[in-house]
Amino acid sequence: MTKGFDHDSIWTDSWPSFVLLLERGASMKLNVSLAAKSLPSLALALLAFAGCEFDRMDSSDATDGGSFWTLEQSVHSVCAPPVVIEGMDVSVYQGNINWDAIKAPGRIKFAYIRNSHGLGTTDTQFARNWAEAKRVGIPRGAYQYFDASGNALAQAQRYMDLVDAQGGYEADDLPPMIDVESTGGASAATIVANVRTWIDYVEGQTNKRPIIYTGSYFWDSNVGSTAFSDYFLWTAHYTSGNCGLTSDAWEKWLIWQYTSSETLPGITVNTVDIDRFAGTEAELLNWAHCGELTGCGETSVQIATNWEPVSGQQADLVGVGSSAGIFDLIVGQRTEGRIVVRNGNQRPATDDMVIGYWLEEPFVDAFTYTIETDRPAFDGVSFVRSDQMDRSDNPPSGAPPNQGFLHLGSVVPGESIRVRFTVDAQLYSFGASDHPDLRAWVKHIADYYGEQDAWDDPVESNGAGTLLRAYSQLDIFAPDEWQFNGGDYDDVEGWSIGAGVSDLAINTVDDALAIKASSDDPQVLSPPWTRIDAATQSKLVIRHRQHGGPRTVQLFWAQDGEAFSESRSIQFDSIGDTNYERLELDLSQNPEWTGVVTSLRLDSWNGGPFTGAPAWYDVDYLELVSVETPIIDEDGDGATSDVDCDDQDGARYPSAEEVCDGIDNDCDEVVDEDNVCSPPDEEVAEELSEELLEDTWETTDDGMGLDALDSGEVDRQRVSPRGSCDCSLSGPRSDSATGLVLGLGLSLLFVLRRRRRGSLS
Repeated sequence: MTKGFDHDSIWTDSWPSFVLLLERGASMKLNVSLAAKSLPSLALALLAFAGCEFDRMDSSDATDGGSFWTLEQSVHSVCAPPVVIEGMDVSVYQGNINWDAIKAPGRIKFAYIRNSHGLGTTDTQFARNWAEAKRVGIPRGAYQYFDASGNALAQAQRYMDLVDAQGGYEADDLPPMIDVESTGGASAATIVANVRTWIDYVEGQTNKRPIIYTGSYFWDSNVGSTAFSDYFLWTAHYTSGNCGLTSDAWEKWLIWQYTSSETLPGITVNTVDIDRFAGTEAELLNWAHCGELTGCGETSVQIATNWEPVSGQQADLVGVGSSAGIFDLIVGQRTEGRIVVRNGNQRPATDDMVIGYWLEEPFVDAFTYTIETDRPAFDGVSFVRSDQMDRSDNPPSGAPPNQGFLHLGSVVPGESIRVRFTVDAQLYSFGASDHPDLRAWVKHIADYYGEQDAWDDPVESNGAGTLLRAYSQLDIFAPDEWQFNGGDYDDVEGWSIGAGVSDLAINTVDDALAIKASSDDPQVLSPPWTRIDAATQSKLVIRHRQHGGPRTVQLFWAQDGEAFSESRSIQFDSIGDTNYERLELDLSQNPEWTGVVTSLRLDSWNGGPFTGAPAWYDVDYLELVSVETPIIDEDGDGATSDVDCDDQDGARYPSAEEVCDGIDNDCDEVVDEDNVCSPPDEEVAEELSEELLEDTWETTDDGMGLDALDSGEVDRQRVSPRGSCDCSLSGPRSDSATGLVLGLGLSLLFVLRRRRRGSLS
């Protein structure tokens, strides 16, 4: 198959047979008896006259002068299918090949590499060519030029020894090839027996059925056996046409060597043989793995997702409540979200498998991604970078979009493709949605599955019988913020009992951390991932309520390795009338508020005495923010983190029910939409006026109300239960404020009455 005395000289000293093709697909039987030495000239003249093409014969087939042949041949021509790919076969005669230059244009899709000629010659370029083909990613196979009259078993063993010396056959290496194109003086029966010995041994060693390379004229003239018709044929027939001559021993060819005189970039010594494979790249890889172009049997494609734990941290950091079994991250952490698609040793490869992915914003953000394959190990562990990363129709590896499609190319039986997304945890999410997640689905598998353009789209063609999709959820906790919006009794977000507390749980009615005291010094501790930069986060924002009368609450803090102390604490009062109040406390007033705070302790009942009941203290939310950060209650509900859409609450309450309260409850930037507010009648208006008149506001002792914070005092604001009108007034409470409320109520009543009478258009 390569330049030299092996078999690449088309004009040989003598010819055992020839057939003149009168037209494509037809043959003419000739009985010729003539001197061997005169045959080349006669053959050349006849072939030139007929305009024929013919397959390559080897010079070793020449016989002594004076020999005569009787030729009675019948071959047929098999044309190439609509889709073919090209490869090459090489040996020492192509010199020191530049494999990168071979790979770059994309024409050569496979390569067969000679390792020996019988027992006499070892190809000195085999080791290098074998390694280089793998390095550049060109599917490779090895062949041996067979001495049909020699020791067949010894030749087969030599073939395997040379491959084993380079690491042995791998799963995606192409099947072995035996090059049978000279008799060596052996009879047809001997050739058949020796080829069988070679094939049986090599197939047993590799678990791959070899392919037989031969010329149609040679085989029909010298062997004539159909014993190997169940093996694939590699035919040799040099022509510029689209059809290759095939021996009658086979119905068709799988590979056709159609020229020996091609020039390629990367090969500067001699020309090279070029071959056509009757199929696609996917079918070539199927053949490598399964011995058949259609694959290994029934379908078995799986897709899975997972989150990779942060080093040194449990995957399920909060293993209780609604977060049990859910992967956990802390805001600011970076981890990997992974998608694995496996072709479970049965599904035929596809020319272009496409998957979709979705990383939930705004909670996580994709930083980078990588596509990997477990070829050639096929063990689901030994992953290396896939050349699919270089495709122009895949997104850039840096800062990819949070949702899109990835083209994975051909995924052969037994192969796993892994996609690794480096992901940053951006926003506290616990209780904000149904656990943000990574989703992945198969969009397309040629002639089998698709198109599924989105996670919940129907699939037009589904050979799998089920949706090929997967997802993995996560919760993101914050080191400096706790909203206590989990829907489970145990969703305390990592807070724990320090002392003097009999019950610590979530009040699922009010979405608050409920602390039940059992002594006059109840203590609860912040989670171990607490981390607060005192220099930039000096404002404590807390919404809480006390049951059973006014109490003093105390907050302690500590850095790594420190114990809690009175000097590192702040006290604040709680009204104790079962209504929530929201406070903003400037912790920087304490000179000990410095460094990186890693632990908080909240004493909900400082100074006792403990009377036994009622003993509950509720924290709706608690967070540390910059003192420069304005906490603005844009919708006037008395809480910046309640069911409204300011201060990112839209991310926290994306599915709240819209009610008639002047608040954008469902966070769609429309207040009281969908006619949830019907026009009130006179009685409703009167009740509304009475509610406004009866509502009260409490101020600090100096009467400064909301303005107290500007003078260094603590702001205290009475807030009614959630969902009602809890709007507040700034400044001292006065008769003018009461008059304003009364005036608004009466004006509303007056307008409604006039509207009923038709006075307003």
